[in-house]
Amino acid sequence: MLSSMALVLVYVAHLTHAVVLNFLFGIAAAMIEARRPRIARVLTGTAATSIALVALCATAFPLAEDYGVAQSLLIFPLFMCVCYGNSIFGLLSRPSAQVLGLVSYGVYLNHGVLLYAGLQFANRWFPIAQMNTFMYGATMLSIGVSITLLSMLTYRFVESPFMTRHRRAPSVSRVAEV
Repeated sequence: MLSSMALVLVYVAHLTHAVVLNFLFGIAAAMIEARRPRIARVLTGTAATSIALVALCATAFPLAEDYGVAQSLLIFPLFMCVCYGNSIFGLLSRPSAQVLGLVSYGVYLNHGVLLYAGLQFANRWFPIAQMNTFMYGATMLSIGVSITLLSMLTYRFVESPFMTRHRRAPSVSRVAEV
């Protein structure tokens, strides 16, 4: 009922900004999970995983010029599957995915600064506006790897020591061994 009211509010008040919609879909997912626990059997199955991945791939089609309502709707099935514990054909239960999960907060905190600094640095040597697709992709890949490595270091030397004071934090090497 609350989800329906939220969608009506979006329609009537024209709250179609993607961030607002994603928060509303997150609320809807939490409510569905709390009220319909039996749906987990369906959402962790192969058919649901396939449908969710097809919907995710459909976000790349030119449905809109920018990220908006259509893309939010297409991501929602994947979000629901993950909320119910779907490992997406085992991909999310792999040690490398678990390590990325551990350092994800660091990625969130570091990505803006490193992306800006990396692009500013790259722009000094090779103007970004004149880069071809390969060069731009290589630049973004190197920045992405740098962000991930720095996030692993900040997890190991900043986050983990603070978390171990209150409870046992999983180490990156221990998760990778699983």
